[in-house]
Amino acid sequence: MIADPAAPSRSAQVAGNAPISGGASKRALWIPGWYGLDEGIAVGDSDWWWFYRSRPRWLGSVPSSFADECELFFHNGQPVERMRCSARVVDINHPRLGRVRAIDTSGDYVFELGWGRVLAVNSEEAPGHCDDPSVDTTEWWVVVTLGDVILDLSAGQLLDAEIDLSQGQAAALGA
Repeated sequence: MIADPAAPSRSAQVAGNAPISGGASKRALWIPGWYGLDEGIAVGDSDWWWFYRSRPRWLGSVPSSFADECELFFHNGQPVERMRCSARVVDINHPRLGRVRAIDTSGDYVFELGWGRVLAVNSEEAPGHCDDPSVDTTEWWVVVTLGDVILDLSAGQLLDAEIDLSQGQAAALGA
């Protein structure tokens, strides 16, 4: 879904939401879980996404230099607590392939690169395998710049386990 940049943020109009402090944009890490577990993203999208409530302990082969600069981590189906945030995707970057316009996760994952090239990546039988011999990567994680990030504080929607956040926990999350 591509949002109208001139339209007011719908998330700001909903009671029970809180902007995440520390600036208008946040960096998030998107690591595929494959098998259709991931949410698709595209530059310009404004939507609600699920994020891990805290930094996941498993980050695979993501170098700490990239992970350390991220404040949010997209949820990819692992059975741990999660939170929901509204945000606008400002930019998506792959460490080797550069800018990415969109990642479609509705079948085999499709990465649309910034210059228009499209790469299909297997998401079921051989997750992470790309048939294109010119692609020199097996890593498919990306760093996403998000704008207008708003944490959903409404009851029953914040975490899978339906844990209420105390004021101290909300402060620790930057709410």
